[in-house]
Amino acid sequence: WLSGLRRTTGNRLCVNIAPRDQIPNSTPEFRRNRKNAADFSTQKKTVPRMEIGAFWDAVLWQDAEGMRAFFWPDARVDWPNTGERFTVAEFLHANCEYPGQWEGEVERVLSLPGEIVTVTRVWNRQKTASHHAVSFFQVREGRIAALEEYWGDDGPAPQWRQAMHIGRRIGED
Repeated sequence: WLSGLRRTTGNRLCVNIAPRDQIPNSTPEFRRNRKNAADFSTQKKTVPRMEIGAFWDAVLWQDAEGMRAFFWPDARVDWPNTGERFTVAEFLHANCEYPGQWEGEVERVLSLPGEIVTVTRVWNRQKTASHHAVSFFQVREGRIAALEEYWGDDGPAPQWRQAMHIGRRIGED
């Protein structure tokens, strides 16, 4: 149930964890039927997993065909920050035509039955721009049925908050 262990840019460790209902001996059926545990364990249901690291690699390489393989044809992508909804084809077009070349790292992954949440830092190769994306993936049979993303620019706190002399930069504790 643990797969996809690898090091990413910045030497971070990325781990893909199967949703709880795919981990042996953790399903509701198993817990209700503990007396039949030996029989139940032989009836594993194989469900394709969404390889989130491979998806983000395709995004960063702006690889349209690589990304397309992760989506159901009728999937939708929402960017609430700008009020946009895309079809898969429109999302691929927007991503692949975005100016520049990009690198990034998945900083956090939360995997739930049917849903994956990632926090990903993305920066251009010249290191003049940096962003964070929080992405909510609705996954069905190992492919994206819906994606909702919130993108924000990395940078200093706004001047009005700096003037208040509150808080400190993350990592300066």
